[in-house]
Amino acid sequence: MNNYNLGSEVAVVLGSGIASDGTPARTTVLRVRAAARLAKAHPNVKLILSGDGRKQVGITSEAEAMRTILLAEGISADRIFLEDQSQDTIGNAVLVAARYFANEAPVAARKLYVVTSPFHIKRALIAFRAVVPTHWNVVSYGSRIAATDAERGRNERGGVQWMKDFFSGIQPGDIAAAVERLLDCRPHYRSAAFAWLRPLAEQSNSNMSAESAKELALRSKQ
Repeated sequence: MNNYNLGSEVAVVLGSGIASDGTPARTTVLRVRAAARLAKAHPNVKLILSGDGRKQVGITSEAEAMRTILLAEGISADRIFLEDQSQDTIGNAVLVAARYFANEAPVAARKLYVVTSPFHIKRALIAFRAVVPTHWNVVSYGSRIAATDAERGRNERGGVQWMKDFFSGIQPGDIAAAVERLLDCRPHYRSAAFAWLRPLAEQSNSNMSAESAKELALRSKQ
């Protein structure tokens, strides 16, 4: 069992880019500002900051940049947890679940907030509802809108369908199957940095064919 002691209210905050100088993108800032408002309104909520986003070595991750902003907002460090390896929405969901929810003592009830931009909510909720038990209450908490959101939102329909297809045949909360499929469909996550995922994937009984996994990989969409 892990010992993170997340409690009955958890918010996952999704990063959305970081510049080459380590400055978080405007969308990332708006999302973490929303998380700060949520944390102040709900003093028991724990926050998992999710996202790597680095395109080069030597700069801070999205998760680390968001942590800095939350600390400046007066959010206590003991309420903040990091997932700083994911590169996309599917990675956000699967890696958060693998790191923080797998091997966790059973939780009778939990409210899980997914903090993201309005244009991104539908796809993000599909992903997070698929990696946790059905009795959890998974809801969105939308950030303010960035200038680039309308353009980005035009591409969401394909991403939503891809996300549904990714989880086809996987029971909600089956983290091992989700990890196995992530490794099959996204080569990035098969690198040595993600070796910690492999033992979990080996517990899966998922039976997606190699052909289907390849098709998903070809249609892959962030």
